[in-house]
Amino acid sequence: MKTLSLLKELILAYKLRIALLAIASTLAFLTYGVLGSFKYSLNSGDASVSESRLIVTHKMGLMQSLPLAYLEQIQQLPGVESVGHATWQGLYFQTQKNMPMILAVKPNEWFEQHPDMVLDTQTKQRFHSEKDGILVSEALAKKYDWNVGEIIPLKSFIFMPPDNKPAWNYRLTGTFHSDESGGGRNYAITHYDYFDQGRNVWNNTVGTFIVSPTPGSDIMSLAQAIDAHFINSTHPTSSNTDKEFHSAFFTQFGNIVQLISMVTIIVFIALQLIVTSGMTLTVRQMSRQLGILRVIGYSNFQLYNLVLGLMFVIVGSGVALGIATAAGFNVLLTSSMPQFLPNVFLPMKIIVEVLFIAVFIVFLGTLLPGWLALKSSILSTLTIEQVS
Repeated sequence: MKTLSLLKELILAYKLRIALLAIASTLAFLTYGVLGSFKYSLNSGDASVSESRLIVTHKMGLMQSLPLAYLEQIQQLPGVESVGHATWQGLYFQTQKNMPMILAVKPNEWFEQHPDMVLDTQTKQRFHSEKDGILVSEALAKKYDWNVGEIIPLKSFIFMPPDNKPAWNYRLTGTFHSDESGGGRNYAITHYDYFDQGRNVWNNTVGTFIVSPTPGSDIMSLAQAIDAHFINSTHPTSSNTDKEFHSAFFTQFGNIVQLISMVTIIVFIALQLIVTSGMTLTVRQMSRQLGILRVIGYSNFQLYNLVLGLMFVIVGSGVALGIATAAGFNVLLTSSMPQFLPNVFLPMKIIVEVLFIAVFIVFLGTLLPGWLALKSSILSTLTIEQVS
């Protein structure tokens, strides 16, 4: 209790500096909470999901389609458990500014291969029964004020609607949400058969195949086997894990993931220098107090813990405020732009990483000021004028 009371007195004595250091710490962890969550989603969420399935595309890129007949050939390869597919429809709502990710899929395979997709059994059955149905993430439905049972007219800048209609008409059969393990993506799915029958070009083709390997299979060996199988065909393939596929996709707009990593590293290096120098200056100004504490019997261990306690207050308050603010900011940002951003508020993985980083900063940042505290002697500290 004596140490805690003394720690409180020191915080009050140096409250301005402690507050400024805490603000610097808050800004650093706020930055990591926002950028780290975004990076987590760009990497397709948890590795147990994103690295457990393959995305097979045309070797020339996503703008080239693959024959639907490839599905049976892939299914027959050793190590393949199931094969699904997805085709981007280029659909938008009212204006092209409102263009969420909408994919035409085979429902059974899609649900099986996407355990991160959370919806109730009744909604799933309703989607199966209504061939013109569309399943939409909860955030998108809220954004566009769509209700279950409503007919949603969607236009496409690629595929003309069937029967010369002004738009593709889909019935909203339900909503879902993608949990953190899948990156919290916001998207919608429709029936491939309904879409393929209605379009007038590129029939019996798909945008990508989604392949789940059998348990125990080497997923990268399977990827190589798929590409080798089609290497001499008119439509050669390129197979990657879900994580690598999305990483390569976003690299088209610059290496966003690497940029986020560099920014966070720079932020925490700067934070480490700031809190270490700030605490070092504080300890030098505490020379008289440290000398008095030695006189009354404080040990080196107690003095070091005092410095460590001050560092914990600075960094700990930064973690609490920074992460809380980041969570609130992520909620506001993702709820306002679900057509562009994933629905990830603050993944547990990021919180755990923050705690490890905070502990590292505390112990590393305490070394120099702690050494100065231990170095002080009773005789010398009593002759030093305290700098205010």
